[in-house]
Amino acid sequence: MKKPCTIKGAGAEQSPERPVATVEQVAQIAEVIDPCYRALVLLATYGTLRFGELFGLQRRDLDIAARTVSVERQATHLADGTLVFGPPKSDAGRRVVSLPSSLVAELDRHLAEYVGPEPESWLFRSPTGVVPRKSNWSVYWRKVTASVGITGLHFHDLRHTSVTSTPPKNAIASSPPASATSLRQHAAERQRPCTSDVVKLA
Repeated sequence: MKKPCTIKGAGAEQSPERPVATVEQVAQIAEVIDPCYRALVLLATYGTLRFGELFGLQRRDLDIAARTVSVERQATHLADGTLVFGPPKSDAGRRVVSLPSSLVAELDRHLAEYVGPEPESWLFRSPTGVVPRKSNWSVYWRKVTASVGITGLHFHDLRHTSVTSTPPKNAIASSPPASATSLRQHAAERQRPCTSDVVKLA
């Protein structure tokens, strides 16, 4: 007796396709999120870095002159809340990422305003100096994206934007007209503290 034909993959469940943020949406998110996390959003998007990789970056990993960032470690919270640092998940995860020239000014400003002078200073931290738990960050992220009318976009989804888009040469000019003024004001600010909403992430 002949075996019935089978269709390859017919029994497998297909994961829903994740949304991809547009360049304009990324600019909106970067504008409304607390200033100390603005560079985090842009680096996640156009550097295609993951959450743990971003919070594992140190000042020495960022080479502004060469426009590169070296991914050497990642931050991970264990089930009991313990924070550990280790190498990326795979050998391919340890890499040097080239950055678009349009991010140089943003990253340079972030270093001056929020990062200590020591090579080992962490690039991104909460105002209390800790790595936010993913669960707390997710709550905050949903609030930020909802404030600009975006729903269902996970922080991890930002990595997919650079596959189809490149960052604008001028982040201020690329933003919606109504927000251009506030972006220029932000570019002139120095040492602006994060709001209480971000403090709760700690």
